[in-house]
Amino acid sequence: MKYIIIFITYLIFIGYNNLSLAIDIQIRAKVKNEIITNIDIKHEIKYLIFLNPKLKELKESKIEEIAKNSLITEMIKRMELEKIYDFNESSKIINVLEANFFKRKKINDKEEFLNILKSKGMKYEKIRNKLQLEGLWNQFIYKQYFNNVK
Repeated sequence: MKYIIIFITYLIFIGYNNLSLAIDIQIRAKVKNEIITNIDIKHEIKYLIFLNPKLKELKESKIEEIAKNSLITEMIKRMELEKIYDFNESSKIINVLEANFFKRKKINDKEEFLNILKSKGMKYEKIRNKLQLEGLWNQFIYKQYFNNVK
């Protein structure tokens, strides 16, 4: 009987801790069948501030709005590009884009970049995918409108 009481107390304690540690995930936007959550917006804010530290000077609500709009734009670009490009085959361009990004941000090498991302709680693959998407999008737009430039 004593063990049953201890076990029940243990289960109540574990259950209480799990409830207090639960993450509140909210859907903030939907683009076709893709969703954007508050967690996605939080990660995007980190990314945008990494690119432009002056964003910290804005009100938090404005930064969240910018991040949400950035994610919506990114989703739309990805959906359109997936109709044309195979993201796996376009891996050659990402190495060039990454090297250019390092130069712009005055980062010496990949290891330094990884350390910076780790210190900011950001993931390398996410950043690499964003660079690839932007590079492919720029290439797509250039090809679409090149003949219109006179």
